[in-house]
Amino acid sequence: YEFALPARCASAIVAGLSWNADGSLLAVCLEGVAGAGGEGLLDAVQLWHRSNYHWYLKYQVARPQASSPGAGPVWLWDERDPLTAICRVGAHDAQRLQVVWETCVSEAALGEGAQVT
Repeated sequence: YEFALPARCASAIVAGLSWNADGSLLAVCLEGVAGAGGEGLLDAVQLWHRSNYHWYLKYQVARPQASSPGAGPVWLWDERDPLTAICRVGAHDAQRLQVVWETCVSEAALGEGAQVT
């Protein structure tokens, strides 16, 4: 189950990998991600989920790179709650994040007498 990072992350340094407690999400900490529209280099954390033999990027937080050495992105999963983590990206303060899965259902409009097979 390998995957490639998005093209704009090609020159980034993978600073860390971290699975959550139930193994459903992988956090990838990156330093030196190319910013869109001339933003310069960013630090980022991406959350990846695997399903049906495919990896899906579910969430990304990116901030301007921290100027002090050793201040790269950090992602620490909670040991008891697999969807809670502590995150610090760039020069910003650490924050506690809760991952939430949202499911949307829509009803298809079918003509009278049509059947779904």
